[in-house]
Amino acid sequence: MAKFQLLPGETLIGEGHMTYRHEYLNYTGKSDSLAPAIHRTTESTKVYVTNRRVFCAHFPAGMEYFQWPLEELRGYQQGTHLKIPSVTILTRDGGQFEFCCVQAKELARWLKQAGLPQVNIDSIVPPMSSAEKARRLPGRIAFYLLAILSILVVLALPTSWVYDLGLKAGTEQGQRPGASVQTLQTASDIFTFIQAGQPATVSPEGLIPCPLARLRDSEQSNRRIHYSSGRRSSRTFQGFDDYRVLPRDPGVLDRLWQLLWGGTYNSGYYLKPLEDGTYLCLYLDDCAFLFGEPEELYTGRLRSVDAPEEARMLSDMEAEGYDVDTMFILDMYRHGKVSQFTEILLRGGIWFAGAFIAAFLHVSIKDRKKQPAQ
Repeated sequence: MAKFQLLPGETLIGEGHMTYRHEYLNYTGKSDSLAPAIHRTTESTKVYVTNRRVFCAHFPAGMEYFQWPLEELRGYQQGTHLKIPSVTILTRDGGQFEFCCVQAKELARWLKQAGLPQVNIDSIVPPMSSAEKARRLPGRIAFYLLAILSILVVLALPTSWVYDLGLKAGTEQGQRPGASVQTLQTASDIFTFIQAGQPATVSPEGLIPCPLARLRDSEQSNRRIHYSSGRRSSRTFQGFDDYRVLPRDPGVLDRLWQLLWGGTYNSGYYLKPLEDGTYLCLYLDDCAFLFGEPEELYTGRLRSVDAPEEARMLSDMEAEGYDVDTMFILDMYRHGKVSQFTEILLRGGIWFAGAFIAAFLHVSIKDRKKQPAQ
């Protein structure tokens, strides 16, 4: 603890309570362009200005923050912060000490009486040269590209498996098959299950992917008709198509594009070979294969082909030589489990958590580099 005392021959010009605003930043123009390490906080202090020095201590603890002889100070700069007057004391070695409070005008008057000149930081710092701007340009471009890429990655993350955590066994569509759910084995079993209204499942072996994807959340569909107050009805297309046709032999760019919208569309159409040599089309969540081939698939319900895209896809698969049933699909997808609002919260939380971790690691590595070698 340090207590202010006048030295022999020293004259007090002014004293008062000030709000000291810490700002770890120098004005040499060499701060990191990607993430400037600026740490700000405010403290209640008491400032003394004499004809020899400027003394600042914490109030009421009395801990000394700094005391600078006037010959080591470059000057002071006046300004405002959120409409509040501020005074920044500048040292000759690049230090800055900012006081932001109503009494800052009094501090400026005391410093002027002490003989310190009022300066402008912008006049001290030379303008950034073209070479310096060119040197920083790749870093800025990389920062924005990484930000855009991180958003695309978060939007493409497969999250529908999260809604299946803790899913119990049962006879409902999309559940794990219960003890009463029977396995469909041949094409003749299809009509038996339909007439009985029974759920069915199949084994996960030998599935053949089909070139069709379907929108996970039906609320994002653009097939919505809104009726205006007039006589005519207006159709608005806001959202995504319900189906997306996939290339049969996707290349690298096709696979990358498929990954980008993988969080929005479910490419869960598969052909299941049955014991009699025929095939049955399944529709299930493609996240079932995210962690490898599962031991069992979901509980499904047989339904008729209800979309032109599905009928066209099955006809194409039949034309390729697959003896597939083009009338029925074993639907194993739990429709309605993916909510647009929940998806925004989930993906937004993942993005902010990733950004926080990246910023924390960046600051930690930067601080470690600044530590002196032992």
